[in-house]
Amino acid sequence: MEALKQPQYAPYALEEQVALLFLAVNGYLMDVEVGKIGAFTKAYLVYLNKQCADLMRSIGETGQLAMEQESTLRAALDSFTKQYSTPVVPAM
Repeated sequence: MEALKQPQYAPYALEEQVALLFLAVNGYLMDVEVGKIGAFTKAYLVYLNKQCADLMRSIGETGQLAMEQESTLRAALDSFTKQYSTPVVPAM
């Protein structure tokens, strides 16, 4: 349920909703603490909109998630979860 929460008066675009549902349905949130899911999903959407703009635009235009788009989304998710879980150590 946490993954589906949207900001009041600012609903997510269709492609963002698809990406979030893909996260939840495929178990990518299983290792994320419930209290951190909101921050995780926000960071994920920022990542997708920057790194996978063409994919997000395509999903938004067609309203569908095709097989090749699904594999691209899965690869982007794998890359994002690795980056997200790696703590950033500030330089001294």
